[in-house]
Amino acid sequence: EMTTTLTVEEANAAANAVVDLLDVGSGSNATIEYGNSDFSTIFLVINLESTAYGNSVGGVTPIANTPKTAVGLATGDGTHARFKNKDGTVRRVKQLDSVFPFEINETYSLNSGAYTQPLS
Repeated sequence: EMTTTLTVEEANAAANAVVDLLDVGSGSNATIEYGNSDFSTIFLVINLESTAYGNSVGGVTPIANTPKTAVGLATGDGTHARFKNKDGTVRRVKQLDSVFPFEINETYSLNSGAYTQPLS
């Protein structure tokens, strides 16, 4: 078995390439949707900037211009988030670390977030 490690420059390039997939499309912005496991209920939609993420430093690429706020669309327990590009194509799905309760018409904030490209 051979183990390889990325340089910081390579990790930055890889991270930027991954997050740039959200910037593809003719729509105005990418989104993060919070829903149940099959997304039959969407509890919250956060609109990202036209360029969704900043530049990677040390393999860590932050969501651009946080905090972001959005108003709850439904009441229930969120378990997953999905990231859609500007055309609405799902690029990533992530199970939340814990169940998050949402309430309709409540305002929620995404204070920070990042994509991390490991060096190894």
